[in-house]
Amino acid sequence: MRRAGIEHHILPWLGAKPVSGIQQAARDERYRLLTGWCRAAAVSHLLLGHHRRDQAETVLFRLLRGSGLSGLAAMAPVAEAADVRLLRPLLNWSPDLLRALLRRWNWDWLDDPSNVDRRFARAQLRQAAPSLAASGVTTEALLKLAADATAARMAMQDAVAELLAAACRLHPAGFARLDRPALAAAATEVAAVALARLLAAIGGCEYPPPMSRVRSMLAAFAGGNAQSRTLARCRIVSRGSDLWLFRECRALPAERPLLSCEEQPWDGRFRLVYRDAGAVMSAQLRIRPFASADAGILRAARPSSSVAAMPHLARGSLPILSDEKGLAMAPLMDYCRPDIANLRGMIVQMAWKPRHGITGLGCFVKCDN
Repeated sequence: MRRAGIEHHILPWLGAKPVSGIQQAARDERYRLLTGWCRAAAVSHLLLGHHRRDQAETVLFRLLRGSGLSGLAAMAPVAEAADVRLLRPLLNWSPDLLRALLRRWNWDWLDDPSNVDRRFARAQLRQAAPSLAASGVTTEALLKLAADATAARMAMQDAVAELLAAACRLHPAGFARLDRPALAAAATEVAAVALARLLAAIGGCEYPPPMSRVRSMLAAFAGGNAQSRTLARCRIVSRGSDLWLFRECRALPAERPLLSCEEQPWDGRFRLVYRDAGAVMSAQLRIRPFASADAGILRAARPSSSVAAMPHLARGSLPILSDEKGLAMAPLMDYCRPDIANLRGMIVQMAWKPRHGITGLGCFVKCDN
């Protein structure tokens, strides 16, 4: 970077490292560090270096895992993340062409040793590539499959966005209400994809749940054989003509002190933004899940507020701020203890901001207030 006169920043991974799930953990940490830096630096676009072979390996990996249409479309050239837009300008470039270009420019490069470490599935696929190619499973064939799946995915995305815009109402506290008749009238696969995306967003999951389980659950509700189901850390409840989707009150993050950064995620669903992180830290606030004792405090303080109107299944998974005196703030329920009212303005927002959008690029659905 110095040789090219390009400003650069090295982002170290600090703290303990995992002993299993290493590649996924490393991937998650890379994205966390990169998107965190972009957010802090007000950078809205992050360019990634994935190339043709990466794309082909992703298709093959997902094919072997039984991924559906969306998975087989593999990596998109443009994708929305929670903080930035991800761009992959090299998806049509082969690694051999990239290396040839670097040799011409007399630039050296580093090869990641995990790329040939047979402990990892991708390395095994990479080493099996010549045998697969001899059987017709070539890079070009896999990329053609990805292109076909991408065209179908775009059509599906439009249909899902149209369905959710008509049938779904979202709440800023991270739960949703679906119109059952509209869901039943939609094509089965469109309804399943729409529900899978909602479950991933409401559950704070990295990926949607397996489509086979989503279809099975839809069939159970359509046949009147279910009143409540759980999937992808969500509870789905049938009430009259509606399906309600809530985050389950299990596997929530443990109580911990607020970090010293100006913005931090919680449970893959919410983000806290500070106007004055120092003031918040000096108050020794901690973040934890909602507790049953909090409900009485909130009802006593604001009996006619949105606290009482919010379903109890939604309250139980929300983040709460506390201190040595107990409940201090419930930002998503508009509560702040009177003795710390001066800190209220220090938290700019606690917003539902799931890892992935529900309806794709540039699409929105109505949000109930």
